Amino acid sequence: MPIIDYIFAGVALIAAYFAARRTTNPKIKLAFGIGWGLFILGVLLHDNPYLFVSLHIGSIILIVTHLKNIQSCGLNFKKPKESQ
Repeated sequence: MPIIDYIFAGVALIAAYFAARRTTNPKIKLAFGIGWGLFILGVLLHDNPYLFVSLHIGSIILIVTHLKNIQSCGLNFKKPKESQ
């Protein structure tokens, strides 16, 4: 297995950890853990076609969880005002 798979798994773990550590909703924390687990299972075992599907399911869970986390934090992404 290439070393890049392990590096990718480590980066994904760090991203999920920092996204989940500041949320107060335990369901979001659990969803980050489940999504990360499925994603990494698919990355590390991508040779098995049945476990490769878990990569896509984990990705979808992580994307939805990130969006729900942003929504629950009340973050507004506004355009910066243009200076004149």
